[in-house]
Amino acid sequence: MVQGGDKGLQTTVSIVEDQFAKGDRRLVNHKQYHFMVIAYAYNNYEAFNPETVLGQRTPYLEGRRNVATYSLTPRPIVYENLFAGYGDGVKIIRLSGQGAGENFLDVSKETREAIAKGTLTDNRIPYLDGAGPVNVKIYNPLEVQDGKYRLDVKGSFDANSKVCALKADAVYTITDVGSGEVLAKETSLRQLNEQIMYKRGFSVTMGQADEPGVQNDKDQSNGALGQVLDYTDKSGSVWLNAVFDGDNGLTTVLGPTFGALFDPVSNSNPLDPENVYGSLGTGHFFPFALANYVPGDQGYAFLSPASREAHPVLLDAQSGTLKLADLNNVDVVFTSNKDLWSRCIVVETASSNYTGEAGRTTIDGAKTLEVRSTPSVGKDGKPDNSGTAGLGWFPGYAIDVETGERLNIFFGENSVYRGEDVSFLGLVGGDKEDYCYDMIFNPSSRLVGTGNLNGTAELSMLQVAGGQHFIYVTRQKYDECAQLATRLKKGTSAFAKRDPLGAITWTCVPLSAGSFPMTSVENGLIPNDVTVKLRVNNSYNKERKLADISRFKNCDTEDALPAYEFEISGKQSQDLVAEEYTGALANINVVPNPYYAYSAYETSQFTNVIKITNLPERAVVTIYSLDGKFVKRFNRDERQSTNPGNNPANKNAQALPDLNWDMKNFAGIPVASGVYLIHVQAPDYGEERTIKWFGINRKFDPTGL
Repeated sequence: MVQGGDKGLQTTVSIVEDQFAKGDRRLVNHKQYHFMVIAYAYNNYEAFNPETVLGQRTPYLEGRRNVATYSLTPRPIVYENLFAGYGDGVKIIRLSGQGAGENFLDVSKETREAIAKGTLTDNRIPYLDGAGPVNVKIYNPLEVQDGKYRLDVKGSFDANSKVCALKADAVYTITDVGSGEVLAKETSLRQLNEQIMYKRGFSVTMGQADEPGVQNDKDQSNGALGQVLDYTDKSGSVWLNAVFDGDNGLTTVLGPTFGALFDPVSNSNPLDPENVYGSLGTGHFFPFALANYVPGDQGYAFLSPASREAHPVLLDAQSGTLKLADLNNVDVVFTSNKDLWSRCIVVETASSNYTGEAGRTTIDGAKTLEVRSTPSVGKDGKPDNSGTAGLGWFPGYAIDVETGERLNIFFGENSVYRGEDVSFLGLVGGDKEDYCYDMIFNPSSRLVGTGNLNGTAELSMLQVAGGQHFIYVTRQKYDECAQLATRLKKGTSAFAKRDPLGAITWTCVPLSAGSFPMTSVENGLIPNDVTVKLRVNNSYNKERKLADISRFKNCDTEDALPAYEFEISGKQSQDLVAEEYTGALANINVVPNPYYAYSAYETSQFTNVIKITNLPERAVVTIYSLDGKFVKRFNRDERQSTNPGNNPANKNAQALPDLNWDMKNFAGIPVASGVYLIHVQAPDYGEERTIKWFGINRKFDPTGL
């Protein structure tokens, strides 16, 4: 019995195990299996109490007139060339709009680089097979049809700035581009539903998904899908490390005080009560909205990319601009290819624990998440003489895999680590003493600094964390951080930071790995290119215009609703051609062989079942004794039949793949134990084959009656 997930209608399944088998649960070819499907309702909000007559009297309610039974026989396909399997995905191309549903989107390296360079044609985003915004899969490899198809979302749009989304009447249609035939007409998006295109052999699963931060009893994922690190050189250096959610093992090593200092993700945020995002995938990145900004129980400082002053304003229920629902599906690419680096602002990351309690100063007195006033640097790490300040280069780029937009990404440094305070960094020979304030993304591997524990002030100085080169990913279209440079300049109030900081979606507290350090600026910093894939649920919608930070709260969208194109090519099955007939009957088998008074196909002690398998649809099977005497003949002539109904799962019923021999001769008399010859003649293939079979019949047992 399968416990329903209550997440929509699923109409195709893959069955690979016999749940009632003992030992090996794999399905046995040519063995018949029987299944029953039933719809039911379940409600047990409170156990029924007969004394008080309170609670749910009937927790289980069976559906009426909807019990269906199916008999299936697994077998190999040997007389037809298949070029697909159940569940194979197809390539989806996004034409307009945005959305991911509950699908993990993925694109190729070439597509990522095209987006970064701005050369993507007409914003058409080609996704990898099976990794698009719509789940299109092959469910019937025997009947799948090659062709090109288009999916269009239709419906009313609510342009209210607090909604800015498709209304509940949204539907989708699927059209065969070649013939113009509408395969699915106005299928509702209200609930996830797998729609079968039975004439084409594929299905489409699509439905609106709850945005991140929407709490419900059905799904505890909170809209999170995953986080994956993909290194270009799989055997190369795994250099990207981070400060993760939790105490990072410091409680065990250095005591509970340090454990409280290193925990960048809020564990009590009502936006994520189950703390799903704190350990999303590899855990390197997490939502900026969930960054910790509240002092710990002991009042100690803590390490966090949040601004203690601005974060409460950003999360304000009425006027805040920071929401989990705004999380985007992003690829963050770290690369040594300087042609793909992102011009960005470099912000101060020292919190008030350093500039207040510890009494240190940042360069030019900049506060948390304010743009540094240091002269801008070039890709060589040296002043670029541009006359600007606070600009550097992030060694890589970020893209939105839903919309195909390149995004602003920037980083910071804690500039209090200079002068005498360099000693806290625990630098050794050869290390640069200015790496915490040189405007270069070069986090070290050091987590905890060196020094004396002289109270809270010194505790904060020991929170080195690689120099605190916090990474900030935005949902804003890439403009080389021009607007952010203006809106986050020194002296900006916490309230004025509401809009620019509300553009940040993901953040990270990066470290390098001690055994795989980063390289020099001259060599491109990154020792092994890596892509971080951050994925969440997102509903289907018009594409938001996210260029002007000051208009993020408005509902500015492109006109077109979501539309996708997909093509099934080279997956249609083919009959064997004449030159492939030779040897086709080599797949015919007799099982079990030898037969020792029992087979797995038998259902009682009164039956004998020998299967002659993988037969062609037309064949003459003749059984002889070893001395050539005729025993029995089967004139096999199977034909596919068309399944009834308006929308059956399969257009045609498959021909039986085998025949059963009950170990009796043409007169119905059980044969003796011994060796027999089974001759198969296939007129359609012009071939014949003879198989030797040995069997021992069992003695009739009348006690079983």
